[in-house]
Amino acid sequence: MATTTDADRYRKHAVRSFLIGVAVFLGGAISTIVASGKNGGIIWWGGMLFGVVLFVRAFTSYRDYRKAGGERLAPPLTAVAALGLVGCLAVGGFAVTKLVEAESLSPTAGSCWDGADGDQLALVPCSSGHDFKATQVVKDENDCPADAVAWVEGDGSDRLCLVEDGA
Repeated sequence: MATTTDADRYRKHAVRSFLIGVAVFLGGAISTIVASGKNGGIIWWGGMLFGVVLFVRAFTSYRDYRKAGGERLAPPLTAVAALGLVGCLAVGGFAVTKLVEAESLSPTAGSCWDGADGDQLALVPCSSGHDFKATQVVKDENDCPADAVAWVEGDGSDRLCLVEDGA
């Protein structure tokens, strides 16, 4: 039969695992959001995966705490735990959405470009701020229409004609 000290140990482990899990998961998700931006970066998928492992450990320890005779979490603590999980799911879902959006970009007509870096143009999602929009794909930059203010290299030997589109 489990003693009160066993229950306390399980409770402490559950709380510690949950809080660390939230921090690690959010760290992984935020790094994914940042790395999905136009400047790139390191995507830390391991943070989100390890956060999930810590959540499972926290719930397992909480179950053991209850089996050892521990009381149920008070409603305010249950709400805090639920908010932590919902927050992690929301930030994680947003991170995956931003990553998929960034990975699906391709230099084609209709693509958007940002010139915030000065000399370099960066392919960016059209839903974010951008300076230019590709209107036409040509083989030679001299074939761009008169309203084109610049061109960038597309796939292979193609050139993309850009017009100003300060959205």
